[in-house]
Amino acid sequence: MANRIKQLRKENGLTLKELSREVGIPASTISQYENERRKIPDSALKTLSDFFEVPENYILGAWSEKEVIELMSSSLLDNYERLSELDREYKEIYEGDPFKNHGLFGSMSLITEPAPSGYIGIGKKGSIEYRTVQERAIQKEILSNDYMALAFSIISLVYFDSVFGNSVIKPEGDSETDRYKLANEQVNDLMSNLKKSAGQNTGKDFLKSYFQKHCFKSVLSSLVVRKLMAEKVEPETMALVLVNSIEGEVLEMEIRAYHYKEIDEILFPDETESQSTNIDIDDLIQETNSLYDRIDELQKENYRLKAELASKR
Repeated sequence: MANRIKQLRKENGLTLKELSREVGIPASTISQYENERRKIPDSALKTLSDFFEVPENYILGAWSEKEVIELMSSSLLDNYERLSELDREYKEIYEGDPFKNHGLFGSMSLITEPAPSGYIGIGKKGSIEYRTVQERAIQKEILSNDYMALAFSIISLVYFDSVFGNSVIKPEGDSETDRYKLANEQVNDLMSNLKKSAGQNTGKDFLKSYFQKHCFKSVLSSLVVRKLMAEKVEPETMALVLVNSIEGEVLEMEIRAYHYKEIDEILFPDETESQSTNIDIDDLIQETNSLYDRIDELQKENYRLKAELASKR
C-alpha cells in the first residue's frame, strides 16, 4: 500500500498548492512524497500527521480499524450470495447425515482438508469418500479467493458464537436443534441488516457496532492483526491474516464448548429415526483431539504467513 498523503489531501479538498501553504512544504516536494519518489523525513511526517490529525504510521500506509472493517464488509457483501449457493450444495451433499447436517458454516473448516467422515447409512449421495471429494471442491473454491475465505470465516464465527458463545440469548429448551436454528437466524439477520445499512452508506458503522457487541473484538485486537495493520500489507494479505485469526477464534469456541460441556446431548438419529443418545466419551475424546490437531495446523499456517511476509520485506 502506498502512503496516504494524496488520499488525505483529496479527502480534505486540498490542492497541492493549498496543502503546501498550510504545512510549509513545497508543492513539488509533497508531490514527490505522494508518488513515493522521495522518502518522507521525520520532520515532514510529524508536520503532516499534526495537520491531518492522524497517526504517523497511518500516513505511511498502515491500516486503520475503519479500513479493516471496510474490507470485512465488502468481502461479506461481494461473496455472501455465492457462499449461500455453496451452503445449499453442501446441505444436499450431506442430506440426512446427522453428523454433518448443520450446513457449510457449521461443519466445514478452512484450516484442515476435509477427511472422510459422517454417517454411512444415508445412501442417497454416494459413499463417504464421494461426499468428501465434493466437500473438498467447495473448500477449494472458497480458498481460491481470499475475500470469499474472509467472508466465510466471518459468517462461521457469527454462526458458532450463536451456538457456543454468550452473545445471544439461548432459545427455550436450549437443545442443539434450537441452537443451530438460532445460528442460522443470526447469520440471516446480520446479512439483512448489513445490506440495508450498505444501501444507506452506513454499512461500516453497522458492522463496527455489530463486531463490538459480538465476538469480533478479540479478533480486531489480535497481536498479529494489529502488527500487520501497522505495516503496509496488501489487502489480500490482510484478508488472509483475518481468516487465520477468525478461524482460531472459532476453534477456541469449539474447545471451550466441549471442555465445559455446554452441550450435554446431541441428537444422532439412526436410519429408523430413533430417540436421542448421550455423547460417548470416546467420541468426545476423538473430537477434542481433532480440534487440537486443527490448532496445530493453524499455528503452522501462521508461521508460514510470517515467513512469507518476512521474505517480501
